[in-house]
Amino acid sequence: MPGLAELAYTTGGGVIGAALTTYLAKTQERRQLRAEVYRQLEAARAVSGGVHDIRIGLPPNTAASRKSLADALGIAAVLEDGTDAHRALREALSELLTAVLVAGVPRRVADFAAGAHERVLECAIAATVAQRLGKPRT
Repeated sequence: MPGLAELAYTTGGGVIGAALTTYLAKTQERRQLRAEVYRQLEAARAVSGGVHDIRIGLPPNTAASRKSLADALGIAAVLEDGTDAHRALREALSELLTAVLVAGVPRRVADFAAGAHERVLECAIAATVAQRLGKPRT
C-alpha cells in the first residue's frame, strides 16, 4: 500500500504535468494564431502592391466617404486576375482584422497596417497612371 509521501509525490507530479501541458498547448495555439495574422498580412500586401492595370472611363466618385485617388480620377485599379483592387484590399483587411482580434493582438496594430496598405495601393495606382502616361518610374 502506498504511503502518504508516495501519494503526495504522485499527486504533485500530476498537477505539475497538467499545468505544463496546458501552458504548452496554449503557447502552440498562440503561435498558430499569430501565424494566421502573418498570412493575412501577406495577403493584404499582395493586393496593395499588385496593381496590374487601370480601367479608365468611370465617372469620378465624389460621394465616397473616403475618397481615393482612383475615385478622384474616375479609374478602377485592377489586379492581375481582373478583380477590383480596392474591393480585394477591403476583403483582405477584413480578414486581417478578424485574425488580429482572434489572436489577441491590439486593434491599433491592425489599423496601422490597414492604413499602410491603403497608402501602398494609392502609390501603386499613381505609379500605374504615370506609366500609362509615359512617365518613367522613380
